[in-house]
Amino acid sequence: MGSPLSIVVFGVSNLEETTAFYRDVIGLDASDESLWSGANFEALWQLPKGAAAKVRLFSLGGSPVGRILALEFDAPDRKIVDDTDERTFRAFWNINFYVDDIETAVAHLKKHNCRIWSEPFEYEMDQGVGSWMESVAIAPDNITVVLLQLPKDEDTQTGLISEGSRETRTRFGFSQVATSSHSVSSYGKAYVFYRNVLGMEPIFEEIMADPALNKLNSRPSDGKTRWAFLQGDDNYLGKVIISHPMNYTVPDRTKVAVPPNIGYLAQSFIVPDIKRAVEDCNRLGAEVLSETLAIDIPAIGQVNAVTVLNPGSDGLTLLFTE
Repeated sequence: MGSPLSIVVFGVSNLEETTAFYRDVIGLDASDESLWSGANFEALWQLPKGAAAKVRLFSLGGSPVGRILALEFDAPDRKIVDDTDERTFRAFWNINFYVDDIETAVAHLKKHNCRIWSEPFEYEMDQGVGSWMESVAIAPDNITVVLLQLPKDEDTQTGLISEGSRETRTRFGFSQVATSSHSVSSYGKAYVFYRNVLGMEPIFEEIMADPALNKLNSRPSDGKTRWAFLQGDDNYLGKVIISHPMNYTVPDRTKVAVPPNIGYLAQSFIVPDIKRAVEDCNRLGAEVLSETLAIDIPAIGQVNAVTVLNPGSDGLTLLFTE
């Protein structure tokens, strides 16, 4: 069984502003604020002695998939990952929420002064994959949020995904994190990491070259992007998109996308056997940053955890067993 994306980890500039968005606008449940510190916290995130962070977890109905862990680090000179409004860069660069009515969802975000990058439009792939409605918004700390409305009652891959919907909507009509995009330097290495370490399987793979989609993502009009959707054992939430530019370049933000900075810093997955996961990482040449640590993650509980770098991008990845 594959591991879906359990948590996206954000470094935030102000935890209360982050809470005002993900709890009060998106509608996710917010845990109590906690202070996270100690030797194992420092080792897990490669931080200096005495480091600490205020933390909240955003989730829905106790689901272990598609959650957001926000950390406001107590550190000077924090850099922001996306400081130029770049639409695509090498690192983890967006999260997606499913909605049932995208026009209503966009109007709701506008009402709360959320910046909308693109108004809703329909994107259509081949007959087997299907189509969806999409809009892009900018969340606090310049984190890109994509809203997706999937087709219903349609015999396509996107239609089948929509059938996986359970009680996964907030009071404002948003799902938990359904998908997250990851721009990689080596498509093959990233693909093997998600498959061999995490057991994720591809839903579909494509070479994207649509001028409209390129314009949306500030890519060259003739840009070609190889990408894949991968999922764990949840058909609806916690999927990962890996993308690789084939005939153009993108800025590399991986050196900035690390604690204690501000932005989308890490992906996190629950694995059934942490020892085996580390062995699989070593076999693939994925750099293991910390030893396996017994650590209490705020709002999650006591786990065994390790941080590694995705060998396809150097993206920071937290693996843990509960």
